[in-house]
Amino acid sequence: MFTTWINTGNPTDAQQRALARNRIFNLNFSPSQTLTFQSQWGLNRVDLGESFGWNFVNCNGSLNDAIPSQAAMASAVANYPAGMPLDLYVSDETIGCSAAWPNIQTIANNAHAAGVKILDTVPPDSHLYGYVDYWVILTKDWPSSLAGIPGSFWSYESCAVGPGGLPRWDLDFPPINERLQAGFLNQTQGATGLLYYAVDLWSSGDALGSYQNLNTASCGIPGSGDGMMLYPPTPIGSSEATPGMRLKALRDGLQDYEYAQILKNLGQGTFLNSVIVPVATSWTNWTHDPAALENARQQLGQQLDLLHP
Repeated sequence: MFTTWINTGNPTDAQQRALARNRIFNLNFSPSQTLTFQSQWGLNRVDLGESFGWNFVNCNGSLNDAIPSQAAMASAVANYPAGMPLDLYVSDETIGCSAAWPNIQTIANNAHAAGVKILDTVPPDSHLYGYVDYWVILTKDWPSSLAGIPGSFWSYESCAVGPGGLPRWDLDFPPINERLQAGFLNQTQGATGLLYYAVDLWSSGDALGSYQNLNTASCGIPGSGDGMMLYPPTPIGSSEATPGMRLKALRDGLQDYEYAQILKNLGQGTFLNSVIVPVATSWTNWTHDPAALENARQQLGQQLDLLHP
């Protein structure tokens, strides 16, 4: 999974660990952090936002930052461990924005020449085929078929948009929502990653008020806790942000995904689908019963034990 910090900016090692302990990695890692988190926590991709920022291109085609040259990206790549997959988050929800395509394509050409992949929060669009490598898609915009679309697909949650049948991550919704999207739904729908736009959208910064008032007005959903998966450290005398229950649900879902992926890699696709498709059929048809979800997880674990006791 990949997510980002809003209030904190470039997080410290301690803040990065608050996510890594839960199988989740932040958007940006400095080169020195990458070495640590690759060896100790299994970090397997990094965005170059540490070097260049993100969201370069607006819907009207205008730029928030200068387009990084191929040479500049190659220079940044050289600072990271050899072989670490690197990407660049080039624009944000430029859905149907034809004016943005030329600059997205230019950035992609420079990035690809430097060995960097492109990530964009848009549904697949043929004008960007061969340019976007990671299509990050809101569940409400998920294609009916992924066949023939070049690249990889991640699901995305932001501000609880879309019809009510989709898994919402608001504070007052059951945590099975986060777990299913991160886990079995991502598996059945063909997603290989997960994005969430913020984890520390604290209403009052690193202060007690952020525990008492979860008004995340940026989404227009007061009290929803949207964009907040961690709680600030200072009010509880900690050096590390505190994970909330929804973050733990995401961790469980990521482990569900890993169980399923191991079985898939072992050629157990038919068995796997027989277990997880009934509980995660589509983005709008999935179980709301925690017992059914736990039963599916247990079946996967038992099958793994039979194959590799």
